[in-house]
Amino acid sequence: MPSVPFAVPKKPLKFKPVWRAPKTLITVWPPPDAAKPYDIIDSDNWQSVAVRHGFFDPWDIIIFNFRTDVPEEVNWYMHQLLGCTESNDGKNFSFRGAERGRLFIPPADWIPDREFRRGSFSYRLLRQSVLRDLDAIIPVLKALRYRGFTVEPQDYRDLQTAIRDGRVTVKLVTDLKDSGGHALNGLYTSKKNLLRLRSYMPGRRSDKETLVHELTHAVYDLHAHPEILFHHEMMCRVMEGVYRFSRRRFSQEMLATRLIEAARKGEAAHAAAFMSYVIWTWHHDDPVIDIDALDATYYNPAIMADDNPYIRMWTRLANSPAYQQPSYWEYLEPDGI
Repeated sequence: MPSVPFAVPKKPLKFKPVWRAPKTLITVWPPPDAAKPYDIIDSDNWQSVAVRHGFFDPWDIIIFNFRTDVPEEVNWYMHQLLGCTESNDGKNFSFRGAERGRLFIPPADWIPDREFRRGSFSYRLLRQSVLRDLDAIIPVLKALRYRGFTVEPQDYRDLQTAIRDGRVTVKLVTDLKDSGGHALNGLYTSKKNLLRLRSYMPGRRSDKETLVHELTHAVYDLHAHPEILFHHEMMCRVMEGVYRFSRRRFSQEMLATRLIEAARKGEAAHAAAFMSYVIWTWHHDDPVIDIDALDATYYNPAIMADDNPYIRMWTRLANSPAYQQPSYWEYLEPDGI
């Protein structure tokens, strides 16, 4: 592989750049799979280079070349790799007078092999990003049983295959709403095998939690399993919580204080969170976790019978006007994928 030609430019600096050397340097130059080289001119900037080559986010070009989205590290690469010495703002390098001003343009369908907080990859290539992220999500999910129906991690692997081969479509809809005009983070439509997401940004865990939630609805569709809507939602809330808290463990003391207070706020989301705490604290090694049994198997003297999180969430969802709307059945009546 070609080595990376790092070199300090001959021209001395006349300003103090905001920069730092990356902890891990790139090891190959040009970047693998580059679509073409581009020789920058003095009037260029990252935005103009991106627009000229059909990318609306300049970080797409930066990340492809330098494999970082840290501005201080970008400055270091611009100096050491492109030979930049001038600045327009006294902090960051410009392309003006660059001694080795050659960049490389990524293919239109390129996505990075790891997550970055910046860049438009997830927007331009939502399907590929979802497929990639599911590889990390699926191993931390748990088999959950509710009302005799079991949702297993393998179901999400089957949905991943369905997304890959086009049987399930993933679409970004930034103004996503239900038929009543209420804003939604995600919506799975059974009749169309369509998953719509309001946003999907690299590194944003909440977007992945929405993905888990909506794909749990899709599992019911995958098996064409008929179920009352708020029972759908019950399973989705708990599985979302299982993913949300998959990296944490909780002590008895914590459960008996802050988590109990969260459950007592009375919202279904709090109850779902509480049940997920319970799952990860005492049931994370169970091969199948029976949601119906959590109210019977979980005991803590600090919780009164009417504060049972299972009962609270069931009651809240069952009485929620949102989940009694006939219009929701247009979206979620399972008919197979």
